[in-house]
Amino acid sequence: MVVELAVKVAPDWTTQTGRKETYPYDEWFNGTTWRLRRGTHFVQPRRQMAHRIRHAAKKRGLEVSVRHYSLRVTIFDRYTRIGAEEVDFIEVRRHLNRAPTAFG
Repeated sequence: MVVELAVKVAPDWTTQTGRKETYPYDEWFNGTTWRLRRGTHFVQPRRQMAHRIRHAAKKRGLEVSVRHYSLRVTIFDRYTRIGAEEVDFIEVRRHLNRAPTAFG
């Protein structure tokens, strides 16, 4: 009597790298202060992006300061006001004097 066993092969999770990060967090967490502009450096609302930056830092065991604000920019053509737009910014700075922790 021959018994055939079906072996279910599980995927090798150690070789899969997962989803690629959208933003260059390691570059932003290098210790200098970064001023990021919505539409240039990120696309989502500034409050959501600030939360995302804090979460990325916590995953890496880093402490960062995140400041987000909005400025109203008025555009002139010589002496005539052409228009105005709301510009969102986020400033990110890593605290270098604090050692990284294991899990935040």
